[in-house]
Amino acid sequence: MATPQELLDTLLRITRLLSTRQSLEASLQAVVDAARELLAADHASIRLLDETRTRLLMGARTGEGVASRPVEFRPGEGAIGWVVEHGEALLIPDAAADPRFSPQQGQGFAIGSILAVPLVAADQTIGVLSLSARGI
Repeated sequence: MATPQELLDTLLRITRLLSTRQSLEASLQAVVDAARELLAADHASIRLLDETRTRLLMGARTGEGVASRPVEFRPGEGAIGWVVEHGEALLIPDAAADPRFSPQQGQGFAIGSILAVPLVAADQTIGVLSLSARGI
């Protein structure tokens, strides 16, 4: 687990990085890298709704499974889709025991626990930041 100073250093680093002019993709990647580091997750991703609000597109990801093709989700589908549909954060300590979690074929890594947070702009959920760990 990170020390308070390491947490502060990471948050300051990400704040400085996000205040610079860079692409959206680079900014999203910096966020998932920092989130994974801060929470010691095995995988982190940001998915954003497409313009029709019917699919969640991969914005950035890091950790286990990045060599595999990203699994597609729609609002209401799986834990990530649940977060989009309800606009609420979700903590699932044991993914296998939660009906909102739906393992996907081609996932590329095992998921034991999940934390997913809605990304909101103008009072609308526009995507999800999710982190997962192998363990419970």
